[in-house]
Amino acid sequence: MEQLEYKILLEKYFEGETSVEEENKLKLFLSSYQGKDADLVDGKKVFEILLEARNETVDIDFESVISKKPTLKLKRVYGVLSGIAASLIIGLSITFLLKTNNPPIIYAYINGQPITDKEIAFQKSKQALLTISINLNKGTENLNYLNKINKPVELLTIKTK
Repeated sequence: MEQLEYKILLEKYFEGETSVEEENKLKLFLSSYQGKDADLVDGKKVFEILLEARNETVDIDFESVISKKPTLKLKRVYGVLSGIAASLIIGLSITFLLKTNNPPIIYAYINGQPITDKEIAFQKSKQALLTISINLNKGTENLNYLNKINKPVELLTIKTK
């Protein structure tokens, strides 16, 4: 194979599209590569790092890690931190609830427009009732003759003291 074919194979390797057989060919070629092609030199370094990592061993005693219990000091820190977190949550919740705008109270509608000022609504209602009262009084002026009809009835009733 030529260097160009190995470069293409290296690209396929980084894309995860090579077979085990192709990877072995690539490892064998790069382990003995002495050229100056930057891509192939970088590929050689990657394979060397992977080989070192494969040979490296790590000694971890999982029993001691699992069996460690939190100390009293650590429990206090957790308690203080959880208290602070709870206080922050409560404080932020109260702040959020206080900042939310309550919908305004609508006291009246005039020409389809809501009136949210209590004084203006009172004045407009008073004005409307006065207008109705005046018109009602005009309509009842013609009924004054009924007082004349009721006068004989009042005279006929016996007044007792």
